[in-house]
Amino acid sequence: MAEEKEAIIADERRFLNNIIKMLNIVNMMLVVTFTSYPLILTLIEYLRTKEVELMLPLLIVYPFNSYDIRYWPFVYLHQIWTGCVTLLGIYSADYLLFTFCTYISIQFRLLQHDMENIIPDLGKNNLTRFRDEEFKKEFVDLIQRHHMCIRS
Repeated sequence: MAEEKEAIIADERRFLNNIIKMLNIVNMMLVVTFTSYPLILTLIEYLRTKEVELMLPLLIVYPFNSYDIRYWPFVYLHQIWTGCVTLLGIYSADYLLFTFCTYISIQFRLLQHDMENIIPDLGKNNLTRFRDEEFKKEFVDLIQRHHMCIRS
């Protein structure tokens, strides 16, 4: 029975790890797109007009000319860093939510497993387990655990 519970926990952990891996891939694609978009537009504009027009990922007003070649690399790196920090702040809450939801899912699946296995297979002729005080105590414990899971 302990092996079955470990299998349930391992299955939920594997699911959580797959979700996190998928989100990491999406986040990396987002960062690459965010950082390369201005460079690609600059290249396209150069090929079209033969003039270099520097672009930035975000439209922000600075107290200096951010498109000046002396400042542009620093502004560009700052905007990339700002985008990464913002992305981390947004998605860290999502990762935490997925972790909490996985924990709750594990608790409900373990509760389901315990409820399915509270009555052992004793055969058709042996029904004394239903009158047993131990059964009543186990059943009350499962119900209290269910209420605790619902409250959390």
